[in-house]
Amino acid sequence: MDNQTDNQNSSNPTEAPAEIQIQLVVFRLDNEEYCCELTELKEIIRLTEITPVPNAPEYVKGIINLRGKIVVIVDLEKKFQLIHQSSNQPEHIIVIASNNSLFGVIVDKVTEVLRISKQKINPAHNLTNLKINQEFLKGVVILNEKNAENKEDNNSQPIDPNSKSRLIIMLDIKKLLETDHLEKLVISNNNPTI
Repeated sequence: MDNQTDNQNSSNPTEAPAEIQIQLVVFRLDNEEYCCELTELKEIIRLTEITPVPNAPEYVKGIINLRGKIVVIVDLEKKFQLIHQSSNQPEHIIVIASNNSLFGVIVDKVTEVLRISKQKINPAHNLTNLKINQEFLKGVVILNEKNAENKEDNNSQPIDPNSKSRLIIMLDIKKLLETDHLEKLVISNNNPTI
């Protein structure tokens, strides 16, 4: 009996722990790439006509009717007082369910869905030139040829904002939408009359 227990508890020290894979939806906002976990999204739709809401915060573009459900549309550029420097026009809305309400985030374009190891997510506090407050970030994903060839060195690499690597900022999308203004707006516009 003791031999069975010993065999079950012993593990091969050369075996690496299994990597946890996640899927990220990557989108552009002005000239930067952002992402969020696919599991946080309800759907992605094309930009449609948005009905303005009187007395809403400036970053709330308005509401849309999505198959009989009211979706409050948020403009992240206005929420974070970003200056739109590119000629890109918004094409998509990322729809998120949060606290039994639907919210939409306007983005320039959803570009891809990536499957990466969770180990590739680095803390964002190493970057000082980010435009969005770090409390709304989960981290950054850095993709380059060196990291793709040598995954083990990925975690030990310092984040270099001047490198030519592809840097994707991972947003905590649900935290972005947890504000009293948005919750009150959803409650007051819960009657789909668009």
